[in-house]
Amino acid sequence: MWEPLIDQTISHYKIIRKIGEGGMGIVYQATDTRLQRKVALKFLPAVPTDDSEAKERFIIEAQSASSLDHANICSIYEIDETDQGQMFIVMACYDGEVLREQIARGPLAPDTALDFALQLTAGLARAHEAGIIHRDVKPSNIMVTKRNEIKIIDFGLAKYVGQEQITKSGTTLGTVAYMSPEQVMSLEVDHRSDIWATGVILYEMFSGQHPFKGDHDVTTMYSILNEEPIPIMSWVQDIPPDLETVVVKALAKNPEERYQRIAELRSDLKPIHKRLSKKDPATRTRTSTSRKKLARISRLKRDGVESLAVLPFNNISGSKETEYLSDGLTESLINNLAKLPNIKVISRTSVFHYKNQKIDFKSLSKKLGVRLLLLGWIVQRGDDISVGAELVNPIDGSQIWGERYNSKLTDFSKVQGEIAKEITSKLSVKLSRKKKEQISKQYRIDNEAYQLYLKGRYHWNKRTAESFRQSIEYFNQAIGKEPTYALAYTGLSDAYALIGIHGFLPARDVWPKAKAAALKALEIDDSLAEAHTALGAVKSSYEWDWQASEQMFRHAIALNPNYAIARQWYAGQLWVRGKFDQSLEQIHRAQQIDPLSLQISTDVGRLHYYKREYPQAIQQYRQTLEFDPNFFPARYWLGLALLEEDHNKEAVSEMEAAYKLSGGYVAVAATLGYAYATVGETEQARNILSELEDRSTKEYVQSMYFTWVYMGLGEVDKAFDYMHQAYEERSWWLVYCRILPAMDVIRSHPAYAELMAKVGLGQE
Repeated sequence: MWEPLIDQTISHYKIIRKIGEGGMGIVYQATDTRLQRKVALKFLPAVPTDDSEAKERFIIEAQSASSLDHANICSIYEIDETDQGQMFIVMACYDGEVLREQIARGPLAPDTALDFALQLTAGLARAHEAGIIHRDVKPSNIMVTKRNEIKIIDFGLAKYVGQEQITKSGTTLGTVAYMSPEQVMSLEVDHRSDIWATGVILYEMFSGQHPFKGDHDVTTMYSILNEEPIPIMSWVQDIPPDLETVVVKALAKNPEERYQRIAELRSDLKPIHKRLSKKDPATRTRTSTSRKKLARISRLKRDGVESLAVLPFNNISGSKETEYLSDGLTESLINNLAKLPNIKVISRTSVFHYKNQKIDFKSLSKKLGVRLLLLGWIVQRGDDISVGAELVNPIDGSQIWGERYNSKLTDFSKVQGEIAKEITSKLSVKLSRKKKEQISKQYRIDNEAYQLYLKGRYHWNKRTAESFRQSIEYFNQAIGKEPTYALAYTGLSDAYALIGIHGFLPARDVWPKAKAAALKALEIDDSLAEAHTALGAVKSSYEWDWQASEQMFRHAIALNPNYAIARQWYAGQLWVRGKFDQSLEQIHRAQQIDPLSLQISTDVGRLHYYKREYPQAIQQYRQTLEFDPNFFPARYWLGLALLEEDHNKEAVSEMEAAYKLSGGYVAVAATLGYAYATVGETEQARNILSELEDRSTKEYVQSMYFTWVYMGLGEVDKAFDYMHQAYEERSWWLVYCRILPAMDVIRSHPAYAELMAKVGLGQE
C-alpha cells in the first residue's frame, strides 16, 4: 500500500524510492526540495489509530536520535505527519550499505573490523552518556558509508534510563539473534544489553559467523541462554588472543560479569587496533613467516634483542578445569626458552603478575627489561586443542611472528616443542647438537604423563600445605605413567623441599624424599638445572654439606643462567655462611631475571638485615610492600628491622599485621612472640608460647619457633634447649642462628659454638 508514495511529494520532500522495511517502519529516499539535499524518510508502519504504544515509541525514536550530536549516529532533522495523520521521521541519507551486507560476504579484515568497532562503541557511548539505551543494536541498523564511516540508525526501540516501560509486560522487543539473555527472558534491561549486542557484532565481523545459531527463534534463544559460542579462532586463524578475551567478556551471560560500560570495552579495543594498524599490510591477513618478518627480527637482533618475556597464555575456554593447560604451557615455554644461550628470559613469578590483566606492552617491557614479548591463547573443545602464539615488539605493538597450532589433547606436549623451536629459529639462536638433544628430550613424553605433570606444577605454584600435597599426588601419577619422566621427579623434589622450608612437616619426613627424587631426575637427565637446584637445597638446608651444595647451585646456574630460583637459593646459602658480597651478586642477578618477584625483593632486604644495614633493609621492604601491601613476608621482616632500630610500636604493629595477613602462619606467630618479648610485653609473648604449645598437639611446630620467643624473653637456657631439639630435627632455621641479630647475645656461649660446628658453620 506504500508503493504509490514513490514520486509523491509529502510536505517539501519528494519521495524517490523505497530503501528498506522492518518491524519499526518503512524507509524511503527522498529529496528535500527546499534545501536540495538527499534525505531519508521513515514512516511508522500502518497501525490502528488507537495504537498509542507504537506512536509513542516512534516519537521516542526521533527524540532519542535527534538529541545526540555525534559523528557515528544518524542525524535526525525533524518529525512530522502527513495530511492523513501518518507519522514520519526525516533523517540523513548516506551512500553506502548496512554492515549486514559486508558480513554476509565473509569475515572483515581485522583492522577494518576493529575500526568499525571503535566507531560503533563511540556512538553507543554517546547515547549511554545521554541516558539512552538502543536495545536493537545489530548489523542491519549500522550503516557503513563509502568513506567507511559508521552510522548507527534506527533508534526505534530506544529507551531512556528510568523511563516508564512502554512495552506490555511479558513481551520481548528486538531481533532475537542479538538479544541479551535478559532480553530473551523479558527482564528489565539496561545499557549492558547494548554491550552484549556489540559483542555479537564483533564476533560476526571477525568470524563471518553468528555466535548463537538456531533453526528458529526458540532454538536461538536457547543457545543464547545456555550455550557458549565457539571461539573465533576456530573460524579464523589470525585473531589476536586479547581480542577473543574482549569478545568473551562482552558476551558474558551474567550482566555483572560483562563490561559495565561501553567505554571500557572500547578502551580494551584501542591498543589491539593500534597494534594491528601498525603491521605491514601483508601481515594484516596472514601471520605465517615471511622474509619481511625475518628481516625485522634480524634488525632487532642487531639492535641487541636478547631478552624475552613469555606472558601467561589466555585460557579462552574460561574453565578452571583447563587452566592448568594454559599456565603449564606458559611455564614450560619459560623454562625451555630460558635454557637457550645468550637470551634473557623473565621468570614465571614476574610474568604471572600480568595474568588476566590489561597490559600496556611498552610499559611492561620497561618494567621487565625486555625487548620481545611472546603471548598467546589456548582453547579446548573436548579432545581438540587450539593454541595461538605471537611474538610482539612491545615498542610499537607490531607482530613479528605468529602461528596457530591445532592438535588433539593426546598430542598437546608436542605443541610446546613446536612453539619453542619456532622461537629459537626466529631469534637465530645457534644450538649445539647436545643442546638440541637436551631440549627435544622433553617433548618425547607420554601425553597423559605430561598432563599430570602440568597439574602438579599448577598446584605447586599455589604454595600452600594442601596444594603441595596435591602436587605430590599429580607428580607421582605422572611418574607412574612415565617412569623416566625427569621433570616429574624434579617437581616431586621441589614439592618436598618447599614443605620442609615452610615447616609444614618435620624435616626428616620430607628432605630425604626430596633428595631421592632429585637424584632420580639427574639419573635420567643430568642436564636439568632444576634437579641440580633441588639437590643443592637438600645439601644446604638438610644435610648441611655446604661445599657440595655450592657445587650443585653453581652447576645449575651454568646449565641455565636464567633459572632465578637457582640464584635465589644459592644467595641464601651464601648469606648463611657470611659470604654477603657473593650473596648480593646472586640475589641481584635473580632480581634481573625475575624483577617482579615479591619474595626475591624481600630477600634483597633480608640480606641488608643480616648485614645489620637496617635502614636499607627497611627501605627495601617498604618498596616491596608498595607493590603488594598484603605480602606478609615483607611486612614481618619489616617488623624485625624496625625492632632493631628501636621503632618498637611500629615494629609490633607490622608484625601483628603480618600475622593476620598470613592466616596465623606458625612461623609468623613465633616471630610476633619474639617482638612482644623484646618490647616488654611479656604477657603477650607468653600467650604466644601457649599458642605454640597448643598448636604443636595438632600440627608440626618447629623447635626453633620456641627458641625465638625464649630469646626475646631473655631465657637463654630454655632457648638453647630448643636449639638442641632443632638440631635433632635437622631444622633448616637452626643455621640462621649464625646471622640473625637476635642471636648476637649468645655468640660467646660455648653451646652456640658447638652447635654451629655441628651444622658445618663453625670455621667459615
